[in-house]
Amino acid sequence: MEGKALRRLPLLLAAVLLVAGSLAPNLSGQAITQTIQGLVTDATGAVIPGAAVTLTNRDTGVTSTIQTNETGNYSYPQVPVGNYDLSCQLEGFKTDNVTNQRVETGAQVRIDFSLEIGDVTETVEVSAAAITLNTENAVVGGVVENKRVTELPLNGRNIVQLAVMVPGVQYGQRTGMNDGQGGFPIPGAGYSVSANGQREIHQVVSLDGVDAKDPRIHITNFVPSIEAIEEFKIQTNAYSAEVGFGGGAVTSITMKSGTNELHGTLFEFLRNEALDAEHYFLNFELAAGEARRPKQQLRRNQYGAVLSGPIVKNKTFWAFNWEGRRERTSSIQTAWFPDSTFKSGDYSRFAMPTPRAGGRMRDPIILYDAFTGEPFMNNMIPASRLHPGSQTTMSELLPAPCFQQEDPLDFTCRENVVRPINLDQYYGRVDHHFSDTDRVFGRYQLASGERALNNINPKRSRIDSNDVYNLATQWIHTFNQNAINEFRFGFNLAGTNPFHYFTNTDFDPDSLGIGLIRVAGDNNRKLTPLETGPPHISGARFPWSVNGNLNQLDTYQFADHLSLIRGSHNLKIGGEYYYVTMDRAAANLPTGRYTFNAAQSGDGFASFLLGLPHRTETAEGWPRTVPRAGRQGYYINDDWKATSKLTLNLGLRLEYVGNSQDALGLQRVVAFPGEPYNRGSYFTDPETGQQIPTFFPEPVNVPEGKVNLWKQQGIFYQPRLGIAYRPSEGWVVRIGGGYFSNIDHMNTWTILNLNPPLSGSNNFEAVTDAAGAITVDGVSGPVNRTLRMFRPGNPIITLNDPFLQDVGAAASPRNINTLTVPSDQKTGNVVKWSFDIQRELPFETSLTVGYVGSKGSHAGNSVRNWNSPLPSPDNNIQRNRPWQRVYDPATPELGVQSLAVIRYLDSFANTFHHGLQMKLDKRYSNGLAFGVAYTFSKSHGDGENGGQQGAQFQNPRNCLSCDRGRFRFDQRHNLVSHFVWEMPGQNLSGPLKHIIGGWQSNGILSMRSGFPFTIVNPRGDLNVSDSNIRPDRVADGALSNA
Repeated sequence: MEGKALRRLPLLLAAVLLVAGSLAPNLSGQAITQTIQGLVTDATGAVIPGAAVTLTNRDTGVTSTIQTNETGNYSYPQVPVGNYDLSCQLEGFKTDNVTNQRVETGAQVRIDFSLEIGDVTETVEVSAAAITLNTENAVVGGVVENKRVTELPLNGRNIVQLAVMVPGVQYGQRTGMNDGQGGFPIPGAGYSVSANGQREIHQVVSLDGVDAKDPRIHITNFVPSIEAIEEFKIQTNAYSAEVGFGGGAVTSITMKSGTNELHGTLFEFLRNEALDAEHYFLNFELAAGEARRPKQQLRRNQYGAVLSGPIVKNKTFWAFNWEGRRERTSSIQTAWFPDSTFKSGDYSRFAMPTPRAGGRMRDPIILYDAFTGEPFMNNMIPASRLHPGSQTTMSELLPAPCFQQEDPLDFTCRENVVRPINLDQYYGRVDHHFSDTDRVFGRYQLASGERALNNINPKRSRIDSNDVYNLATQWIHTFNQNAINEFRFGFNLAGTNPFHYFTNTDFDPDSLGIGLIRVAGDNNRKLTPLETGPPHISGARFPWSVNGNLNQLDTYQFADHLSLIRGSHNLKIGGEYYYVTMDRAAANLPTGRYTFNAAQSGDGFASFLLGLPHRTETAEGWPRTVPRAGRQGYYINDDWKATSKLTLNLGLRLEYVGNSQDALGLQRVVAFPGEPYNRGSYFTDPETGQQIPTFFPEPVNVPEGKVNLWKQQGIFYQPRLGIAYRPSEGWVVRIGGGYFSNIDHMNTWTILNLNPPLSGSNNFEAVTDAAGAITVDGVSGPVNRTLRMFRPGNPIITLNDPFLQDVGAAASPRNINTLTVPSDQKTGNVVKWSFDIQRELPFETSLTVGYVGSKGSHAGNSVRNWNSPLPSPDNNIQRNRPWQRVYDPATPELGVQSLAVIRYLDSFANTFHHGLQMKLDKRYSNGLAFGVAYTFSKSHGDGENGGQQGAQFQNPRNCLSCDRGRFRFDQRHNLVSHFVWEMPGQNLSGPLKHIIGGWQSNGILSMRSGFPFTIVNPRGDLNVSDSNIRPDRVADGALSNA
């Protein structure tokens, strides 16, 4: 079925082109990006065909002339952003001239001419008025022009702070929801926004018309220099059918090009901590002997140059930009490192209540021997029971404590840690006009940077490097006045490589004496120098983890657009093809993980000292995956000027989104009996006679064995509609909406290689039972402390044999961690609608008030553990899992194996958004521009891609809607205002001109409500393994003002 759907696409496109071809004799251009269009009439209102309309670019001197058609309409397609003069002339009429007309990114500028009878040599001069109303379409969004781009104060010089000046737009999660200054791999060097309830991973970002996103997580890994940006536009709803592969915010960035004049700018922007406040907790409750620390360091220098000019006047132009960033920023870090008393297992002071931070007291911590169920004498671990591997690990990996606090379990080190950033980027562009019928441009962007992710524990430090190459090329060919074609090719190539302290060293994790660290899924091999490092350790009170990976993330794009017009119909027809490739070596548990808790001793750190982990997971190394995916989109769009007051925007887009497939056949899934889409044969368990989950496909590491891991969807039809109606002068009513695809980022699929036998992790868990209790004096009276023992007959996990290798593979009760995708996985989609009213006000100011809503379906979701045990008093986790057995046809010699965690990459979530938006905007004139944007909205749905805010579904197979709630990025109130003011004194002369003149005041004010959060219980009281649970509600949730 999917093959038939794919074969139908060319036929559908041919039908579209055939219809367009029948209209061609009377067609002229419609812009893919910017358009100048209008109607020419005489004094009586009668249309005038055959009038000559000449367009001149004021910056480059390039001119073009076309004639109005039989309905008096003209249209200039493919107009670059800039300033223009227009003239309209016809024998027997005076010539009309309109000067200095600004064309912004994505604008559909309408300039109508009313010619007066007279001699053609007589002219009527008109200065172009600022266009404050959008009368040609229903697009919701806004343009930030060059004046505001270059003059507004931006923290870090990142345009994302300009994006949030548009109603409904807010910072994305990947780059920091509070200020947009985060980002991976280099903070402040990425761009991501969410808009009108749509996740940031569904944004569309183009640089000169070419995709600029990292295909893995759908943010940009660089932002162009502010000085090199001409302007940019953000669209959040009702955009043209030309735009696809995402239903979120559409950001179009236009870079500067050369002109007939030679221009050059040198710049430097610097910021330091001089005017910053001291962090509240920097010197909060200093420990005895702890010296005060100086204010956090901030040294940020951004400097560079922009140069542009002509190569051949009126024909060939060039532009170049370089910007460097050098930043030294410190942040407060705290950590608990054990002293010699703790290392020796002396918990005698905890046999009675001890002080806690904040002036409170802590109930006793009682240590016990899980082999006997009896308390340790004097609450001290005997020296003979201290595991030597634990002692070696602490001496090799942990620094000494810096100080002691009254609370012995409070942090023992606090430091300002500096994290340097070094970044350089280069931009070059050449525009060339071969003739009136052909013009091209080529633009190349390079960004290369590095961040030192230093840590309070130096051996947990990391270096993140990032290199991005973005190419854009365009060829515009005019067949005749009635048909203009644009072809684009470009790519975005990103290499991001985080390397930690141990990467490419001769460190051998076996030397720690805490077991043999082996990649169980790859013939039990040792870690390579690239992968090497100590295992993750959690639950032992001190933090320890290291991680690194290799990523090459590439997108290639081809697009072709044909612009046509007939009478009052402006048509666009075209298509685009994206080819996404990744070469990634990464894992969630590259060096394995040891999890400790109180069940084995009464305290997590004591369990570590005894060498008794609660749970272990084998190393995965850095397994390679090379997913590939192709995406096709075709569209037809008609902007119909139905009447002088009414414009209709009608569009249809067709998309085919190919499934991600690993080029080496390295990805696999677990298939479940009874699935809607049969992925192969299911193994029958000889013990039960029932079909059980089975790995699919059978061949691995065989490129020619590639198959669809889930059912390939067919063609996705996306209708679009916009209505713009002018009831009277100065008013516009707009209604718009449509159907949009929400394609998940590739990060969702890059972990499907973490399945056996070539990768993946095995899971081992200890089982204990209550063996009695002891009563001790607590803070508020006697308290009971439960004593536990290892369950007889179950293997005991120790640091001597953390993965139960000594008991043999056949007898080992290993549990396989897996990942899978449902057989009927869907591409997400969203229906969006909007309504607004615009009013033109004096002084080139406009007011817009509107409503935006959406309903999304099949939104991607990542259930961290689809195989979470049901709550039970029995802590034998494995016995309580819904799916307990799995078969792998690639390793039949292992027979039926035990199934543990199943990470489920599903698309079952629904999303909802409703928002009121208001915008007051004054275009720059007479030295002043300002804007106020306010949004009142609610975004909610069935969980989010990323782990349900830390709490797992209590029963993920039932009541998925129980996880419905406000999204993490939901902000009820969002107000952003800004202004650019050239202060009085510009026209003074003499000394006063140099003293008073030339001053400028600019500013941005943001006020936002807070984000929702989810309360979770991480203690595992209900024996649901490592899944966080939702706490019981014991009150009505109302807070008293008393």
